[in-house]
Order: sequence, then structure tokens, then C-alpha cells
Amino acid sequence: MEDNVTQQILDELKDIKNSQAKLEIGQAKLEAGQSKLEKDVRDIFLKLENIVEPSIQALHEGHAAHTEIIRRIESKVDRLEMKVDNLDTYVIVHDEKLKKLAQ
Repeated sequence: MEDNVTQQILDELKDIKNSQAKLEIGQAKLEAGQSKLEKDVRDIFLKLENIVEPSIQALHEGHAAHTEIIRRIESKVDRLEMKVDNLDTYVIVHDEKLKKLAQ
């Protein structure tokens, strides 16, 4: 009877050790996966810092420069429109004067 109980305890102990070994293998895999994820996150942050952020900054600066250029062009176009409107008025007035002179 005592041998049977001892054998059962040894069998249980063996099962516990096997389960512990499997848990340790699983934990090692999780730690390896976590290390890979941490490396990936560092790589992503580096790309954001070194590639994406400077690109966004350059786009912003380019946009600001283009906005200023567009404002200057709009101002020039507005002045030219006023000049063209004045010339249209002069042409109409001179056409009327020429018609009167032609009569």
C-alpha cells in the first residue's frame, strides 16, 4: 500500500515537472515574442522620428511657401482684372467716340 502511494506521488510529481517544463517553454516563447514586438515598436518610432516627421515638416513648409506665392499671384490677378476692366471701359468709350466721328 505504501509503495502504491509513493508511486502515485512520484507520478504526480513527474506530471507537475512536465507541466512546469511546458510552461517554461511557453514563457520563453512569450518573452521572445515580446522582445520582437519591443524591437518592432522601436523601429516604428525611429521611422516616425527620422522619416515621417521630417516629411510632414517639409510638406508643411512647402505648403506655407505655396500659400504665400498664391496670395501674391491673387493680388496681381486682382490688379490686372481692375486694369482690364478699365481698358474695357476705355474701349467702349472710344468706340462710341469713333462711331460719332465716323458719322
